[in-house]
Amino acid sequence: DGYSVELGQLEPPNKRGVILATGQMVRFVFCIVAGAIQAFLLNGPTTNDSGCEISFNNCWSWGLTINQYYGLLFVLTAILTVPIIWLKETDPSTIPQYSFSHFTSEIWITLQNLTTLYLLIFVIGSKSLTNFTSIANIYIQYYVIQLTNFEAGIDTISTYAAVSLAIYVF
Repeated sequence: DGYSVELGQLEPPNKRGVILATGQMVRFVFCIVAGAIQAFLLNGPTTNDSGCEISFNNCWSWGLTINQYYGLLFVLTAILTVPIIWLKETDPSTIPQYSFSHFTSEIWITLQNLTTLYLLIFVIGSKSLTNFTSIANIYIQYYVIQLTNFEAGIDTISTYAAVSLAIYVF
Protein backbone atom coordinates (compact mmCIF):
# COMPACT_ATOMS: atom_id res chain seq x y z
CA ASP A 1 0.00 0.00 0.00
CA GLY A 2 2.80 2.41 0.85
CA TYR A 3 4.54 1.78 -2.46
CA SER A 4 1.24 2.32 -4.29
CA VAL A 5 0.79 5.64 -2.51
CA GLU A 6 4.33 6.70 -3.45
CA LEU A 7 3.77 5.77 -7.10
CA GLY A 8 0.37 7.45 -6.97
CA GLN A 9 2.05 10.76 -6.22
CA LEU A 10 3.71 10.51 -9.64
CA GLU A 11 0.34 10.15 -11.38
CA PRO A 12 -1.19 13.18 -13.08
CA PRO A 13 -3.74 14.88 -10.79
CA ASN A 14 -6.70 13.90 -12.98
CA LYS A 15 -5.66 10.20 -12.84
CA ARG A 16 -4.54 10.11 -9.20
CA GLY A 17 -5.62 6.99 -7.34
CA VAL A 18 -5.65 4.61 -10.31
CA ILE A 19 -2.54 2.74 -9.14
CA LEU A 20 -3.86 2.33 -5.59
CA ALA A 21 -7.33 1.25 -6.75
CA THR A 22 -5.81 -1.22 -9.23
CA GLY A 23 -3.61 -2.68 -6.50
CA GLN A 24 -6.61 -3.13 -4.22
CA MET A 25 -8.60 -4.75 -7.04
CA VAL A 26 -5.77 -7.23 -7.66
CA ARG A 27 -5.58 -7.96 -3.94
CA PHE A 28 -9.31 -8.61 -3.62
CA VAL A 29 -9.47 -10.68 -6.81
CA PHE A 30 -6.79 -12.96 -5.41
CA CYS A 31 -8.77 -13.18 -2.15
CA ILE A 32 -11.67 -14.40 -4.29
CA VAL A 33 -9.34 -16.98 -5.90
CA ALA A 34 -8.25 -18.08 -2.40
CA GLY A 35 -11.90 -18.44 -1.39
CA ALA A 36 -12.58 -20.51 -4.51
CA ILE A 37 -9.64 -22.80 -3.69
CA GLN A 38 -10.96 -23.20 -0.16
CA ALA A 39 -14.53 -23.79 -1.31
CA PHE A 40 -13.93 -26.19 -4.16
CA LEU A 41 -10.61 -27.91 -3.46
CA LEU A 42 -10.42 -28.13 0.34
CA ASN A 43 -13.86 -29.50 1.16
CA GLY A 44 -12.70 -33.12 1.30
CA PRO A 45 -12.55 -35.56 4.19
CA THR A 46 -8.90 -34.76 5.04
CA THR A 47 -9.51 -31.04 5.59
CA ASN A 48 -12.83 -31.15 7.45
CA ASP A 49 -13.93 -32.61 10.77
CA SER A 50 -13.34 -36.36 10.96
CA GLY A 51 -17.03 -37.04 11.59
CA CYS A 52 -18.24 -34.91 8.67
CA GLU A 53 -20.97 -36.65 6.65
CA ILE A 54 -20.07 -37.17 2.98
CA SER A 55 -22.72 -35.27 0.98
CA PHE A 56 -22.96 -32.14 -1.15
CA ASN A 57 -24.16 -30.09 1.82
CA ASN A 58 -21.37 -31.20 4.14
CA CYS A 59 -18.08 -32.79 3.09
CA TRP A 60 -17.26 -34.10 -0.32
CA SER A 61 -15.65 -37.48 -0.92
CA TRP A 62 -12.71 -35.82 -2.75
CA GLY A 63 -10.47 -32.87 -2.07
CA LEU A 64 -6.86 -31.88 -1.70
CA THR A 65 -4.79 -33.02 1.24
CA ILE A 66 -2.74 -30.43 3.09
CA ASN A 67 0.43 -31.47 1.21
CA GLN A 68 -1.36 -31.18 -2.14
CA TYR A 69 -2.70 -27.78 -1.10
CA TYR A 70 0.80 -26.49 -0.30
CA GLY A 71 2.06 -27.95 -3.59
CA LEU A 72 -0.70 -26.05 -5.43
CA LEU A 73 0.26 -22.83 -3.63
CA PHE A 74 3.90 -23.34 -4.62
CA VAL A 75 2.97 -23.86 -8.28
CA LEU A 76 0.66 -20.81 -8.29
CA THR A 77 3.38 -18.67 -6.72
CA ALA A 78 5.95 -19.86 -9.26
CA ILE A 79 3.57 -19.15 -12.16
CA LEU A 80 2.66 -15.68 -10.84
CA THR A 81 6.32 -14.82 -10.26
CA VAL A 82 7.23 -15.28 -13.93
CA PRO A 83 5.52 -12.07 -15.19
CA ILE A 84 7.42 -10.02 -12.62
CA ILE A 85 10.63 -10.74 -14.52
CA TRP A 86 9.30 -8.80 -17.50
CA LEU A 87 7.57 -6.02 -15.59
CA LYS A 88 9.67 -2.91 -15.17
CA GLU A 89 9.56 -0.54 -12.25
CA THR A 90 9.42 3.19 -12.66
CA ASP A 91 12.69 4.74 -13.83
CA PRO A 92 14.37 5.86 -10.59
CA SER A 93 15.74 9.01 -12.22
CA THR A 94 12.16 10.38 -12.44
CA ILE A 95 11.47 9.90 -8.73
CA PRO A 96 12.40 12.93 -6.61
CA GLN A 97 14.86 12.36 -3.78
CA TYR A 98 14.06 13.71 -0.31
CA SER A 99 16.09 14.10 2.86
CA PHE A 100 15.17 12.69 6.25
CA SER A 101 14.39 16.21 7.54
CA HIS A 102 11.93 16.66 4.67
CA PHE A 103 10.13 13.45 5.71
CA THR A 104 9.97 14.44 9.36
CA SER A 105 8.62 17.90 8.52
CA GLU A 106 5.97 16.36 6.22
CA ILE A 107 4.98 13.88 8.95
CA TRP A 108 4.69 16.72 11.47
CA ILE A 109 2.46 18.74 9.11
CA THR A 110 0.32 15.66 8.49
CA LEU A 111 -0.02 14.88 12.19
CA GLN A 112 -1.34 18.39 12.86
CA ASN A 113 -4.34 17.68 10.62
CA LEU A 114 -7.52 16.72 12.52
CA THR A 115 -8.47 14.20 9.83
CA THR A 116 -5.19 12.38 10.40
CA LEU A 117 -5.92 12.20 14.13
CA TYR A 118 -9.33 10.65 13.43
CA LEU A 119 -7.75 8.24 10.97
CA LEU A 120 -5.12 7.18 13.52
CA ILE A 121 -7.81 6.64 16.15
CA PHE A 122 -9.80 4.55 13.67
CA VAL A 123 -6.81 2.46 12.58
CA ILE A 124 -5.54 1.83 16.11
CA GLY A 125 -9.05 1.08 17.36
CA SER A 126 -10.05 -1.16 14.49
CA LYS A 127 -6.77 -3.08 14.50
CA SER A 128 -6.97 -3.69 18.23
CA LEU A 129 -10.58 -4.86 17.98
CA THR A 130 -10.18 -6.92 14.80
CA ASN A 131 -7.44 -8.97 16.42
CA PHE A 132 -10.11 -10.24 18.79
CA THR A 133 -12.83 -10.65 16.19
CA SER A 134 -10.71 -12.65 13.75
CA ILE A 135 -9.94 -15.20 16.46
CA ALA A 136 -13.57 -15.18 17.57
CA ASN A 137 -14.64 -15.46 13.93
CA ILE A 138 -12.60 -18.65 13.50
CA TYR A 139 -14.12 -20.22 16.61
CA ILE A 140 -17.64 -19.18 15.62
CA GLN A 141 -17.26 -20.39 12.02
CA TYR A 142 -15.70 -23.75 12.70
CA TYR A 143 -16.86 -24.73 16.20
CA VAL A 144 -20.20 -23.00 16.87
CA ILE A 145 -21.77 -22.73 13.40
CA GLN A 146 -19.58 -25.59 12.10
CA LEU A 147 -19.18 -24.29 8.56
CA THR A 148 -17.59 -26.62 6.04
CA ASN A 149 -14.69 -25.34 3.97
CA PHE A 150 -17.10 -24.98 1.04
CA GLU A 151 -19.38 -22.67 3.03
CA ALA A 152 -16.47 -20.66 4.43
CA GLY A 153 -15.03 -20.35 0.92
CA ILE A 154 -18.33 -19.11 -0.48
CA ASP A 155 -18.42 -16.56 2.37
CA THR A 156 -14.95 -15.33 1.37
CA ILE A 157 -15.85 -15.20 -2.33
CA SER A 158 -19.06 -13.22 -1.75
CA THR A 159 -17.37 -10.80 0.68
CA TYR A 160 -14.44 -9.94 -1.60
CA ALA A 161 -16.59 -9.93 -4.74
CA ALA A 162 -18.77 -7.25 -3.13
CA VAL A 163 -15.71 -5.21 -2.12
CA SER A 164 -14.20 -5.56 -5.62
CA LEU A 165 -17.47 -4.47 -7.21
CA ALA A 166 -17.62 -1.46 -4.87
CA ILE A 167 -14.07 -0.44 -5.80
CA TYR A 168 -14.87 -0.83 -9.49
CA VAL A 169 -18.12 1.15 -9.27
CA PHE A 170 -16.82 3.96 -7.07
